Amino acid sequence: MIYRIPKAYLQDLSNEIQKSRAKFYNQGSDNQNLMTKKKSRTKHKKILSFENISEPLLDRNLFLRRQLKFTLIAMVFLAFCLGIGMIGYHRIAALNWVHSYHNATMILSGMGEIDEMPTNAARIFSGSYALFSGVVFLSTIAVLFSPVVHRFLHIMHVEEPEDKS
Repeated sequence: MIYRIPKAYLQDLSNEIQKSRAKFYNQGSDNQNLMTKKKSRTKHKKILSFENISEPLLDRNLFLRRQLKFTLIAMVFLAFCLGIGMIGYHRIAALNWVHSYHNATMILSGMGEIDEMPTNAARIFSGSYALFSGVVFLSTIAVLFSPVVHRFLHIMHVEEPEDKS
């Protein structure tokens, strides 16, 4: 037994499929409000975002502002890590605050510790803080140089307009 499907039903079914595809790909006229909301949401850039390759190069003032922002973030991160070291040396190694600061800065900068650690717990903290400081140092350098490296790479990919003469 053969069932025949009316052409009108098939046409309606085809239209429904096209509408659902259009909604899925955000191309339908029913989704115009949704699309404009998405566009307005993407206009507000994140604090640490960079321009895309299709966007023009930032002017010098905005680039310097971005570099200052990244520098401040790196300095806050370093100050936080320095605080961790100072508290650890003060509590675990029983050093006064000045010696704690001195040891923490020397370890954080990669120079090495100054004072002899009196206990095994202090030695373990000192070694762990030294490993932690190596990662912090590399991360801070990456944060500091990321705007400069991004700008350089963006300049290398900017296409110059063609002369029509």
